[in-house]
Amino acid sequence: MEELQPDSAAQLRRACAAGRAEVADAELLELCLGRIDAMLSGTAWSEPEGLTERQRAYLDFAEQFSLSVGDIPESQVEALLAYDSDEDVCRFVGALYPLEMSRRVELVAGKVLR
Repeated sequence: MEELQPDSAAQLRRACAAGRAEVADAELLELCLGRIDAMLSGTAWSEPEGLTERQRAYLDFAEQFSLSVGDIPESQVEALLAYDSDEDVCRFVGALYPLEMSRRVELVAGKVLR
């Protein structure tokens, strides 16, 4: 994408960096991105041992976010809010969105652009 649309690629990189900078728990974000990466690429993902209920709630949310953001049930949002503030959840989603999109763009570009 960089070669064909350098401005768009730069904007997406900035959005990803801004999201990472704003998120309260970078380790949790990376855990969720690992799960999303496996889903999008069709590779196996081994769930780490000893996950907390909070981590499981975020993983479930991230998986549904990647599958169908419009179908995220209120119960999944409530599960996140049981552990974190509205602001932290909003920042997590704000970080997840451009990062997940950038992974999709990379996968598509790898298939379409040769």
